[in-house]
Amino acid sequence: MAGSVAFLQALAEAHDWCEALGHASVQARHCRLVSDPAYPLVWSANHASGVRAATPDAIEETLADIQAAFPRSPCWVVDSDAFTPAPFLARLALDGWQEQPAVILMSLDEAVAAAEVPGLEIVPVRANAARDELRRLHRRDLEEGGRTGAPLSDEVIDGLFEGLQSKAAAGRVLLGRIDGRACAYAMALPAPGGFGFIDDVFTAPEFRRRGVAAAMVAACVAYLRDEGARTSFLTALASAPPKRIYARLGFRPRMLARRWLWHAPPGAPDHPPTVSA
Repeated sequence: MAGSVAFLQALAEAHDWCEALGHASVQARHCRLVSDPAYPLVWSANHASGVRAATPDAIEETLADIQAAFPRSPCWVVDSDAFTPAPFLARLALDGWQEQPAVILMSLDEAVAAAEVPGLEIVPVRANAARDELRRLHRRDLEEGGRTGAPLSDEVIDGLFEGLQSKAAAGRVLLGRIDGRACAYAMALPAPGGFGFIDDVFTAPEFRRRGVAAAMVAACVAYLRDEGARTSFLTALASAPPKRIYARLGFRPRMLARRWLWHAPPGAPDHPPTVSA
C-alpha cells in the first residue's frame, strides 16, 4: 500500500538499486558501497547508500568502510533517505559534511494520460544516429545545470553519459523528436519489487512549455507497465519546477532524499575527523 512503511522501505531500496546499476556495488556492514574508479568525480557512481547505522559503533564502522572503499576519492558521498538513522545524519553534520538540496521521491500506481504534442515522435535509442542525438542532448542538459544545481565539467559529463548507457542496457532510453529535431530524452528502468524508475527527463529549452516532458514521462510509464512494473517512480529537485509537472500527471510525494558531501578544505585532513562517543 502506497504510504505504508513497508512500501516506503521497498521504494527506498528500489531507488538505491537503480542508482547502483551499471557500477560496482557491495554490501558493507551497514550500507551499500557503489564505485566506479574510472570516473571518481561522478558522485552518483561513487557513494554510500542505504545507511542503517544508528549506534556509535555502527556509525564508526560505516565511516571506516567508506574511507576504505574510496581511499583516493577527492570527496566522499552519502545518499540518505527517510530511513537513514538520525544519529548518523547528526554525525555527518557534526563532522562538517555538506548537505545538498533535497529531492522528492514521487510515485504513481497507474497509467498516465498526457496530452498529444503535435509533431512529437518518441522512439527508443538503438541506432548510432539516435545515440549521437542523445549524447548532444545529454550534454546540453548537464551544461545547463537545471537538474544538477550547477554546470558540470567535461569529465563528469562523460562519466554520467557512460553511466546512462550502462543503465540503459537494463531498461530503455527514449528520444523525442519534433519535425526531425531531437528535443527530449528520458530513461525508464524496471526495478525490483514491482517498481519502475524514470530518470534523466530533459527537454531542450526551445521545446519547453509544449507538453513534451509530460509526454516523455507518459511513454516511460507505459513501457514500465508493459515490463510488469506496478509502481512508477521518479525524483524531482524540491526547489525546481518539474515537480509540478509530475504532480499534475498524478505522481505523489513519498519521501525526501538528500546527498551529503565531504570535501577536504585546503590544509585540513584528507578525511573527516572521527569522534569517539
